[in-house]
Order: sequence, then structure tokens, then C-alpha cells
Amino acid sequence: MIYMVGTCISSENENSIVGFRLVDVTTGKYVDIAYDDVVCALYTRKIEIENLYLDIKGEEIIELGNKLSEYPIATIDDVEQHNRVMTIIGKCEDTGKQFI
Repeated sequence: MIYMVGTCISSENENSIVGFRLVDVTTGKYVDIAYDDVVCALYTRKIEIENLYLDIKGEEIIELGNKLSEYPIATIDDVEQHNRVMTIIGKCEDTGKQFI
């Protein structure tokens, strides 16, 4: 399963989301993907991102809880700004504790 765990912003315009930080919980790998590439992948159903979907026109990405602006932000130079949102991506079967 793949989850969006952060947004990537433009270095010129902090209000412009240019991509997303995704994590594959099966492999534990993180990747930053451009906004338009995520739109295309969701539209063609090449991937499913558990907490993102497209609007009815298939043009704009919407976060499942409408809290996109509260996710951690990554910039081009890989500086992260943490916000109030954490994404729970699983839990330990032995203890039942959740992890992010």
C-alpha cells in the first residue's frame, strides 16, 4: 500500500504544491513524485494512493480528510517543515502499537 506522507513545494512559491512524498509500506521506501505525475498515475489507475484521490473532473488531487495543507512539507533542497499531521501506516501485530 502507498500513502502520501508529505507535500513538496516550489522554492519560488511556498503556496504551490509541486509534488508529494509517498511511502510504500510494503518496501518501506520513500519517493518524491511531481504533482502532474501523481495526477496521471491516479487518473490512469496505475497506482492507488490510500489517502489521495482525484476530483470529479480528474484534474485536482484531494487528500482524504481535506487536510493537505497540514502535512509535512519538503522543499527542493530536502528541508522538511513538520506540521500537525501524522499518517498512521500500520501497527505491530505483536503489541498492537501503531507506527508512522
